[in-house]
This record gives sequence, C-alpha cells and structure tokens, in this order.
Amino acid sequence: MTTQPAAARLRFDLSGCGAGLDESATSLLELGPQAEALGYDGLWINEEHFGQGSRVCLSPILLATALAMRTSRIRIGFSVLVLPLFEPIRLAEEIATLDVLSAGRVDLGVSRGNTSRYFEAWGLDYEDRSAAFDACFDRLVQFLTEPKVTVGSRTESIEPKCVQRPHPPVYVATYREEGAAWVGARGLTLFQGSQQSVSSIRRCITAYEDAGGDVGKVPIGRFVVVGESDAAAWRAARPAGEKLTAGYRRGGEQVKRRISTEEELQSERWLNEVAIVGSPETVAGRIAALHEEFGFGSLQLVTGFLGNLPQAEVVRTLELFAKEVRQRLPRVLPPTETGRH
Repeated sequence: MTTQPAAARLRFDLSGCGAGLDESATSLLELGPQAEALGYDGLWINEEHFGQGSRVCLSPILLATALAMRTSRIRIGFSVLVLPLFEPIRLAEEIATLDVLSAGRVDLGVSRGNTSRYFEAWGLDYEDRSAAFDACFDRLVQFLTEPKVTVGSRTESIEPKCVQRPHPPVYVATYREEGAAWVGARGLTLFQGSQQSVSSIRRCITAYEDAGGDVGKVPIGRFVVVGESDAAAWRAARPAGEKLTAGYRRGGEQVKRRISTEEELQSERWLNEVAIVGSPETVAGRIAALHEEFGFGSLQLVTGFLGNLPQAEVVRTLELFAKEVRQRLPRVLPPTETGRH
C-alpha cells in the first residue's frame, strides 16, 4: 500500500453524525454548500445505528453522496465506517462510485468498532472484531486496487475503479495504543476522535509515531463552540456539555475504553480540557497549543455536540470560526513543522 505525501497544509473540517451540522435532512443539505462557501476543507460523517437520543443519523454513504452532489470542492469523509459490519465487495463498489461521482473527493475513515450492540444485531461476535476488521480491510484494498481478483470460483474486475489512485486516503480510528501502532506500521493514517481526552490522544499518537506513522497527516476531532466573547461561548456550550458528559458518565464506556477518566468527564473540566470553547482569540490559542504539541494534519470541528447544541449556535460557530478563528491560525505549514520532533 502506498502512503500519501505528508500534509503541508492545516485542514479545517467538520465531523459528526451529519458532519456536525444538523440532523434534519433539509437543513443539513443546505449547510453542506454553506460550509464549502465558508472555506471548510472536509465534511466527515459518522456511522451510527438505532436511536441516538438527541439526533437522527442518516445512512452515511447515502448522505455522503447527497452532499457530494451539492458541492464541488469540499472533501467528503467518513468518521468512521465500522468495517466488520460491511461486505467488502459491496463496500468497494460504493466507495469507488462515490469517488467517481465526487471527482475524487473521498476520505475513507474506518474502525474495528466499539459498540457491542451493533455486532449483536448483525449476528457477529464482538470479541472477533479485530480479526474481522483485518480480513475485511485486506479484501477491500484488494478490490479497490487490483485489476482482477478471485471471488468464489471466478476471476472478476470489481468496478468502478476510484479516481484517486491507488484508492482514497485511508484513516483508521482507534483508542488503543496497540491499535495505533498497527496503523503506523501499516503506513496508514491514524484518526483521533472528538471524545478522546488529550491524554488519550497523547498515548495513541506516541504509539503511532513510534511505529513509523506520520503525525502530520492525522486528523484530530474536537467539540468546538465559538462566541463573540468567552462568556457568550460558555453560555451556549455549558448546557450542551453538561448533557453530553452526563450521558458519558452514565454509560461508563468512556472510562472502560480509556477515552477519558472519570475526573476528565466532570462537565466543567471536560469543557475546559476536551472541548474548545471561547472567543475567536481564545479558540485560536487553544488550537495553536494543541497543534504545537501534536503537529496534526487537520482539525475536525464537532459543532453540534451530538445534537445538544441549538442550531443557531452551530451556525454561529461555523461562521465565526471561518471568519475570525481561521485567520489567526497558519494555513500553510513548512514541511519541517509537520509532526512532532
């Protein structure tokens, strides 16, 4: 597998169930072109199933296709697809079709999966997810890249082929150091999500870099609220952050998976350390400090707080970040400044 060249430009992307925009289809499809017009670089869509409480999650590949047809420049990614739930021939066809229809704008984020009820519903063994991921991943790459492959008793060409060669950039999400090391050793790109505490990201990125991974390409997600002032941003963010962290504490999965500690899930601390909340100047300073430590390739803004932030605040954050925060941050980074040293 070939490795993409190191990122020389800091990307600003949007991520979440509906790329972090809105869970109603009409508003979401309107905000996709608006995000493109504001200069965002990518829209990343989560794969979620069943009831999600405060949000309605659409089928990610169908939604990505709809957004691709309403935009012309912005990249369309997945944050992430749970690979063991997919049949690799069908997935290869759908990803390649999206890459063709979007003129080569697809970013393919995948994971082993961390939600056991999905595996139970699919009739799969949750404990076998790593082996299932490896098998599906290897076949998917083969189907996307090789002219002909053996399927059953026949040799076939899986069509169409991607515009991006050999295939769209691949990002692998994991909360575990051993998983991050696997990603680095395979020459793939690590994906770090918005739920992770900074200490969780630090552990994973260290393991990834030690295994040969290029940190200068890694996307890092953060919950972001931008206001005209620090006080205005906190007034908007505090109720959403309290609902979100209360749900995390009830579920217990954050601590179990080492995404955050119990202390880091206290709402005030979480809003100060995990989320990025404040005026344009404050938000730019937080992002600059994070980038100085990790040297990541793109910041993924999760603006909807999983459906808990009012839509007016989501739009305000999108506009203020694009017009007031981004200009305070470097758009072009010399190659020597990408990655940690």
